[in-house]
Amino acid sequence: MKVEVRAPGSHWSSDVGGYRLSDWADVDELLAFRDARRAEEPGTQLLFVLDDAGQAAYTSGHAVDKHELRDVELDELPEEERAHHAETLRLTPARWAAIVVPRIRAKAAETTLTFSEQLIPIDNPDVDLLALYEDTSRVFGSPLDALTIATTESSMAVAALPNGYFSDDLTPMENYLLAEQLRDAFGYEIFGLGSYLVAYVRKDPVDAVQARAVVASVRGLYDAMSDDLAADWARVIAGRRWLLLSYRGC
Repeated sequence: MKVEVRAPGSHWSSDVGGYRLSDWADVDELLAFRDARRAEEPGTQLLFVLDDAGQAAYTSGHAVDKHELRDVELDELPEEERAHHAETLRLTPARWAAIVVPRIRAKAAETTLTFSEQLIPIDNPDVDLLALYEDTSRVFGSPLDALTIATTESSMAVAALPNGYFSDDLTPMENYLLAEQLRDAFGYEIFGLGSYLVAYVRKDPVDAVQARAVVASVRGLYDAMSDDLAADWARVIAGRRWLLLSYRGC
């Protein structure tokens, strides 16, 4: 796998830096890269940019604006940060984290995650979520950007590229709360977010019993999921470390 360091601002909708990965063999290699980075940089989180990277950047930019996650009084910044912003029209990565992370946390405290059956069914041809577990090229592009953000809270990786913009999408705060729910219940940590997909990883693969419990915990996100489809989904994730969801509205 080829790894290129990405300077802050390389991804136009986020002011943080990270890495660009190419020539990777499979998802296991991407997870190994994440594991290594987490071990070497315990004070940061890594977020892969999933599905359509351009659309993810576009919707993230609008989500950040819509939910006022980045607003800052430039006059209140230190002189060197004001100069940086004047030159690049960006915040420093440290300032981005210092503003966006607590904004998401504060807004999440006022948010209730409600499974309202508004999201696209996982067997809808536009998503076909189960097929994406096998055709991972539609999930993880090549080259693949992995953004880093300074926070010790794994679920706050969403702050590197907050997403959830359209009216029926999960908001950035709801994506954060869902990540917290899956972390608390099953040990998953968020490791990827795109324009409509979100991915999680845990230390060990889930077994068949755990897989059924995972699906039972999230099936309410989707419109009238049948028992047969839920069983199919559980079979797909059993034996895997990673979990993939769609959060796009109808």
